[in-house]
Amino acid sequence: MAAISIFFDTNIIEAQFTHDKVNLMFHNKIVPNTLFYDITSYIKSIKNEERVDLYISSISWEEMSLHLKENHKTSKDKFCKYIEAFNKAYGDTLDLSYEFKHNSIEQYNEYLEVIKGEFLSANNCNIIDYPKNVECFEQLVYKCVHKQSPFQKAKGSRKDFSDAGFKDALILETIICHKRDTGNTCIFITNDGDFGNESDIHICSNLDIFKNTISQILGIQNIDTVRARLNDEYIKETIVAATGNAYDESVSSFDIVDIVPIAEDDDLFDITIKTTINETEYNIKCQYEMSSNNVEVLEYHIENE
Repeated sequence: MAAISIFFDTNIIEAQFTHDKVNLMFHNKIVPNTLFYDITSYIKSIKNEERVDLYISSISWEEMSLHLKENHKTSKDKFCKYIEAFNKAYGDTLDLSYEFKHNSIEQYNEYLEVIKGEFLSANNCNIIDYPKNVECFEQLVYKCVHKQSPFQKAKGSRKDFSDAGFKDALILETIICHKRDTGNTCIFITNDGDFGNESDIHICSNLDIFKNTISQILGIQNIDTVRARLNDEYIKETIVAATGNAYDESVSSFDIVDIVPIAEDDDLFDITIKTTINETEYNIKCQYEMSSNNVEVLEYHIENE
């Protein structure tokens, strides 16, 4: 099993936009917040996918589904009223027709299940149910009575006090129990400020916090820092010189294709460079050492011979 479990909150797995003061969601497929894609893309970039599992609590998954169903009904109703008003205004001078492919609630619900499954499959995400035992219930009661997060912040004007704290607490307890059962390090991605600091869980609200968090967990340096250093003129000159060329106007492109941390040594990185010099395309394999800022070219070959 993976060493790191990443959980996404409801506000990360759903995206909304506003048009003409109408809040809309995407209904042709499940479209998450851009932070979801930023997180998953970064995991791929550091080549540690095998150590990471992605999760969504059943509470968040059901809440997102409810939001989609409610938004589908309200936005469809408003659209139909707009059309009705324009037809009334323009009469037989307007020929406007439309069709919703999933017109009834039953049709939309059936379609929703399809696109939800496609999203989970495409992103390799797992739904995990909340714990349904006495221990979990007692823990929630304790947190509520002692005003521990997220209960103490549920009075905010942004949320309905009646259920906001309870839903958040169930999500949090799901993650805590998962950590206890698996021993995995758990990261929770959320834009919700109602979650306080949890000693057992790393809570991240943006990409930079996530990068720093997972870098510390994995014991690796920040990939972005390595990339920035490899774009230094001296480093480029060193790499190009190993091919018997000079880093000058003859170099029309210099692309860093891959940066892979070497698992047994968090100071070393395997680097792949593609560069075009005098219209000759070179594929270069290097090794970079963070502490010394030194790069060694291991091998290269010409791709367009």
